[in-house]
Amino acid sequence: MNFYKFLTLILVFAFCSSNAIAKKQSKEVNGTVFLDNNENGILDSNEKGLENILISNQKEVVKTDGNGKYTITLTPGQALMIVKPSGYDIPINEFQIPQNSIAYEPNGSPELKYGGLKPTKNFPSEVNFPLTVSDNEETFNAVIFGDPQPRNDKELTYVRDEFLNQATTEDARFMMILGDIMYNDLSLFDRHIELFSKPEIPVWHVIGNHDIDFDTKDNRHARDTFKRHFGANYYAYQYGKVTYLALDNVNYLGRNDEGRSRYEGGIWGDQLMWLENLLPNIPEDHLIVIATHIPLYAWGGETPNVNTKNREDLFKLLEQRGKVIAVSGHLHMTYHHYLNEEQGWNGKNPMHHLTTTAVSGTWWGGPVDENGIPTTTQRDGVPNGYHRFTFNGSNYSEQLVGLGERADLQIRIESPALNFSADEMPERLVVNVLNGNEKNKTWYRINNGEWVEMEQISESSPYFKTLLDSHSENWSNSTRAIPTNHLWTAPFPELDRTEKTFTIEIRTIDAYSKEWRNTKIFEID
Repeated sequence: MNFYKFLTLILVFAFCSSNAIAKKQSKEVNGTVFLDNNENGILDSNEKGLENILISNQKEVVKTDGNGKYTITLTPGQALMIVKPSGYDIPINEFQIPQNSIAYEPNGSPELKYGGLKPTKNFPSEVNFPLTVSDNEETFNAVIFGDPQPRNDKELTYVRDEFLNQATTEDARFMMILGDIMYNDLSLFDRHIELFSKPEIPVWHVIGNHDIDFDTKDNRHARDTFKRHFGANYYAYQYGKVTYLALDNVNYLGRNDEGRSRYEGGIWGDQLMWLENLLPNIPEDHLIVIATHIPLYAWGGETPNVNTKNREDLFKLLEQRGKVIAVSGHLHMTYHHYLNEEQGWNGKNPMHHLTTTAVSGTWWGGPVDENGIPTTTQRDGVPNGYHRFTFNGSNYSEQLVGLGERADLQIRIESPALNFSADEMPERLVVNVLNGNEKNKTWYRINNGEWVEMEQISESSPYFKTLLDSHSENWSNSTRAIPTNHLWTAPFPELDRTEKTFTIEIRTIDAYSKEWRNTKIFEID
């Protein structure tokens, strides 16, 4: 027998053995989804079951029957979970984390630095899910963002003071964090949970590449500490006519010879099967929101750690849907794209893909403000912040909200940055429409003159390059300005040299037909 046949037999035996062990440890679970009238979390004799509620083991999906009952089988590593249905609320714990899932891991995690999961050998055979009637879900706001990413308690304090104090003023139905909740130190999860309970709205968490257990040997247990704190690593929930698919597209590849962690973006195996089983149960008139950490598509190249390698497999499951959008984090830059055949999307309409603004900006770098917090402007010139989504039925709009004094900033005139002399007039005008994209139309005018349309360009932010050059000691050595697609330019106009003061006004209309303006006064020296 040659070596390759021998190796194949060993692999087949190992695969069959692991399947046999998993099957031996499988557990059938049944229960009832019920209307919890008195909100005590217990199925009382006078409370009725709810039919057609979706229950899953992260692979199969079943519906409750006319009495609200279900039966499903779990295998190790799965979670029993409910899809929060429109019109109902599920319980949230004291830290505002939705209680939509229960991990099934009979043997618990291997020894992990941050604890992982305890054994669930006494997992109950009956699990009931209480629901309560929700108030109007037709129109609501949500706060969506990525990458708070504190390395330590000091930076988690920045998150508290810079983000949470502002976010508590938002009239939002929920928050969704698109991964990199931490920067590798998962011991900070506990403080994070305590702090993020204060806005008193549900907080849905998506896993990022810095939220995993790097000391596990393989992908199997890499999410166990995340699961202990936040629940299932992928799941779905609904509000109104919107279904949110919170996906795990971080494929951990272990450490290389130098000890560096490796990962790539992708959605495979049971998760794809779960989506294939779930989507036929989602109403056709729903907006589908795909939420991932790593973008499905990253402008500038198909590098596997910033793209979802097999996004076409996901796209095939979604292309018949009428309305699909995707939100992600990871890049610490703000990008809008409308995906089409070139990116592998062949849906009825282009897919709007938003890589959201990072709360940590450029990883909490940059000069500090009067409160001792880094200004941490992103490498595309966008202030650190979040996005305020407004959902109305199956329609949506969104707005960038910068943190602190930059909350209302939507346009920055980046060039010319300062006054200029009559002998050295600037060659062009450059503006950064911070949340802009190909659907924006942008104009300028001088001293209330005629509006002149500007041209969208792709290059680096002049503002960030100047900021980086003048405060290089406040950034890591690897920080550099990155080309962006939300700059607009025009040749600098001829000015009346007899005047010394000029007002430049910028006007843009965004993809949602909302108008934004900014004005800057210049003097000729």
